[in-house]
Amino acid sequence: MKILLTIFSLTVMLFAQKVFVGPPYQRSITVYSNSIAFVQECKKFELNKNGNAYIIYEGVPNSIIIDSVLPEFSDKSTLLYSQTFEKNRVDSTTLLKYYKKRTLPIKFFRPTSNVNERVLSDGYILSGGSYVTIKDKNGKIYLLSLKDIIFPALPKELTLTKPSLTWKINGKKGKQSVKLSYLARGIKWKANYTLNLEKKAKLTGWITIDNNSGISYRDMKIYCIAGNVNIIRGINRASNMMLKSAMPVMSDKLSVKEESFGGFHLYEIPFKEDIELGSKQIKFISKKSVKYDEFAKLSWNIPVYPLRGAKKYSFSHIIHMKNIKASGLGLPLPKGKVRVYKKDKSDNVHFMGESSIGQIPVKDDIYLNVGKFFDIKAKIKQSVFKASKNRHYIYSKTNIKISNEDEKTRVIKLDSFYNAFGNYKIKSSCRGICKEENISSNLKRFTIILSAHKSYDFDIEYELDN
Repeated sequence: MKILLTIFSLTVMLFAQKVFVGPPYQRSITVYSNSIAFVQECKKFELNKNGNAYIIYEGVPNSIIIDSVLPEFSDKSTLLYSQTFEKNRVDSTTLLKYYKKRTLPIKFFRPTSNVNERVLSDGYILSGGSYVTIKDKNGKIYLLSLKDIIFPALPKELTLTKPSLTWKINGKKGKQSVKLSYLARGIKWKANYTLNLEKKAKLTGWITIDNNSGISYRDMKIYCIAGNVNIIRGINRASNMMLKSAMPVMSDKLSVKEESFGGFHLYEIPFKEDIELGSKQIKFISKKSVKYDEFAKLSWNIPVYPLRGAKKYSFSHIIHMKNIKASGLGLPLPKGKVRVYKKDKSDNVHFMGESSIGQIPVKDDIYLNVGKFFDIKAKIKQSVFKASKNRHYIYSKTNIKISNEDEKTRVIKLDSFYNAFGNYKIKSSCRGICKEENISSNLKRFTIILSAHKSYDFDIEYELDN
């Protein structure tokens, strides 16, 4: 009896109706920075009778993470038996295997003694690969390329032309919908910025979405999450795709919504957009009056060993901004690359350099290192060095001369690191335009406001006595 019931059940499933879902609606995608995305979309379908059915959901990416798939049917009485993921079924390999296995006739172009002539003949596929082995009705064997083969028809069994999910269900006759949620690899986003320096800076931020998932997404509501969610690697790697670029420019009246989300930051694009295969950029920040300051910076170590001769150093060019509303910002900034531009005296814009930033919370400082100052130099020379044989006692006196040959007054910062273990003393001759401050237990900062074409020198004395 049990055997008969099993056979009956299998027979019912074998002849169950096949239903393709309709086009998607209410689509959204949440993109993460570590090459993963969460997709949600709804599609409608209709069962023409009660009972078992195969629901075929075409158009999912090859990079889908199968065990993340969650279908929700609008009719709560619908029962889901199983789920199958099938990649492209209709391709040359599939057709070759199908016709070979069933010994079905195909047509092929047979070569002749005349290289410019080809004759259409009947035959059967013996094997397939880069080249296909064909046997004609007379028993002759030919080794041909795929372009020489004509398949008579597309078999009914091979109806899927796109990567698809197939669900075995039991449902009621009538219309209903399915809401599908899944994770896919091969989609990521990053932030890039342009900073135009004028009296007040203009900061523009771009979200760049790279889609290598294998499919395009149309008319999507887009969310981007800043922060690294934990992902276990090693499955469903996305294939490489040819990249192309598009750049829709968002109106300044449309602003990206930002909110704190589970320890991360969520950015919501205020309009729907297509995500084609390749790269797409969407403007998400436009700040036109950002306060900033510039300074020259050099970090070095106060020597506890003898130095020979004078050493020359260049200073880094630092752009500093405060991420607060009073400075024209005041929003969490995702990590990314900042490209800096500035106008010359003739109002021509030039690229100054670029720098990377990490995740910048509100109230944090932003420091951009855009290169080296050409006309600001430091000449450092050790004038005295004394040390005991066991080096329990060390005395070092160093002279620092800073020159500003730039055409404007510059703020210059010298960060001096030193050995803070044991009984030590540090003193300097920093006075007047030079200010000294303790930044940490082993760092002193000397700040000099130096006029154009001027120089300033001072001494630093370091003494260790253990």
